[in-house]
Amino acid sequence: EAYLKAHELDSEKKKAKLIGDQLKTIADYLQREALFPYYAGDYATASIYYTKAGNIVRTGLTGESDSVRASVLKNCGEINKAAKNYYQAISFYNDINSFAPSTNMYANIYFCQLMKHDTTSAINTLQKVLSDFPNDTNRVSFLNQLIDMYIKTNQVDNATTYLQKAIEA
Repeated sequence: EAYLKAHELDSEKKKAKLIGDQLKTIADYLQREALFPYYAGDYATASIYYTKAGNIVRTGLTGESDSVRASVLKNCGEINKAAKNYYQAISFYNDINSFAPSTNMYANIYFCQLMKHDTTSAINTLQKVLSDFPNDTNRVSFLNQLIDMYIKTNQVDNATTYLQKAIEA
């Protein structure tokens, strides 16, 4: 928070590089510290460190490229998913999708929503993937998952509609 405030007060951006470098150092340190509990199988503790690092990286002040940011945020999502912190994992996956959308991130979001038993959100995520990525090679798999969700929630008419789309695909 102090670094964010310093960045905000640095109206002429004379300290932007210094602030970014220091934030990157802190984020890197937190990720390294997370490796000890991670390798010990203590995902809950590892997620604390990764979440702190991710919160720094998501500010965009560390000066890293989008691909590096996406990689760090994906790690944060994966560790939180392993720790069963599904809301936090979804948050990191959504951050990635805000600047580098991919079906893989939506698949991770969908998985977390299923684990939370949030079928409405899971259905919405599958519909978004199908509408935003109409030519994806996994389209039929996403269609089948959506059909399955509709069947499980007794939405037979919707299941039939998407079954026809799956047949066409």
